[in-house]
Amino acid sequence: MDYLIFHIILDYGTVFSTLGRRVSVTPNHTLINKPSLFFQSMLPRESSSKELDSGLLSVISFPAFAVDDPNLISETRDAIVSKLRGKYGCKRFLRDGYRTPKEDSNRLHYDPLELRMFENIESEWPLFFCYLILDYCFQGDEIRIKEYGEALENVMVEGEDGMKLVPELYAVPTNQVDEEYKNPGCVERIALGRCPLLWAQSLYILGKLLQHD
Repeated sequence: MDYLIFHIILDYGTVFSTLGRRVSVTPNHTLINKPSLFFQSMLPRESSSKELDSGLLSVISFPAFAVDDPNLISETRDAIVSKLRGKYGCKRFLRDGYRTPKEDSNRLHYDPLELRMFENIESEWPLFFCYLILDYCFQGDEIRIKEYGEALENVMVEGEDGMKLVPELYAVPTNQVDEEYKNPGCVERIALGRCPLLWAQSLYILGKLLQHD
């Protein structure tokens, strides 16, 4: 939102106060560009203190399109796919304990060493397949659209009316954690959380519309 406001001021140079008085603004291009340059200097990491996050897909492509450098976009996307992609979607980030069998819902924080117990059992989110499909729609990459479209269809859940729904996430069953620790990716996961996850379902529908434009 701040980015949008900056550009409204940049384009029009005038805003109106809550009292109805007109206020003229002289945009400072250096200040406007600094946040963008600083942000791009951190990619493909999410921030200086946090590692790679699949949420960056929404920044480098739809809906933000906040990165101009095509090489940096490709580098970030490739890093997410190579490190976070799974059969059921992408992990949000490595050692993410949300909705895993080892999560303690009464705790807000874990020490860095404790986070190791979430390694290889992180939940996988079909939502990020939706983002990748949209990204490749804008690129016109039919091969990748087909690849991720099929991957998404395979993990969707059929609703009572026969409609295909995108679940929130897939988690390792509690009684199979040890198996997944020993051989990551061997366990059949179960859908948990909201179904559909409305944002993911919306992106899925948008992707279908773009493919049939």
